[in-house]
Amino acid sequence: MSKLLSSLRKNATSKTIKAAKEHVLKASECVMTLRSAFEKIKDGPFEEGMKKLNIVSELEHQADQIRRSIILDIATSEIEENTKETLIHLIKNVDNIANTANAAGRIFAQVPQKYFDILVKKDDSDSIMKMLEKTVETTKILIKMVDELLSGGKKIDECNQNIQTMEHEVDIFISNVYKRLINLENPQVPAFVAIQISAGLNFIEAISDSVEDTADYIKEIATIKKD
Repeated sequence: MSKLLSSLRKNATSKTIKAAKEHVLKASECVMTLRSAFEKIKDGPFEEGMKKLNIVSELEHQADQIRRSIILDIATSEIEENTKETLIHLIKNVDNIANTANAAGRIFAQVPQKYFDILVKKDDSDSIMKMLEKTVETTKILIKMVDELLSGGKKIDECNQNIQTMEHEVDIFISNVYKRLINLENPQVPAFVAIQISAGLNFIEAISDSVEDTADYIKEIATIKKD
């Protein structure tokens, strides 16, 4: 067991880890709500989908409040400096998950309805929906990894490998999305809207990247021996 992981399991930090799990749960909720928004946009009613995109922003704000509370708790606690630094980096990694989901939601909330017809309703392969579903799965596995920090830690490596596999699948899905969009004949999409859509898709793809980064960091905590 790494010294960092051993330190994290002490009573002084177990409370912070539990709060970190709450942070991960809220970040995961951002991602699940983003997926739910696209489900409504695809199957209707469209207005419900737009409402859910705005809810992602509210959830990200709640995640920020949790983050600030944890950082304050870390700063005022009697925890070893190395452990403090580890916890802060973990929280920042989780924060990126909520931030990227929120960025995607904010961008797509500004895209007119008729362009969603091109984006998701005419997507026979459902690549965007598959990408979102796979991203949600990565966040669920990440929650298990945080639980492992307080338990035996035996499944951390397995979870990390699963997340890496899913992140690669997300990369394939977004590649399929772009391939389909590029091959559309006469889409008649204004340049700025096309830029918005591209940016939004990149942020969706970036969510699983952020999850993978967080998972890699958790694995580092569990394996690297630091003084």
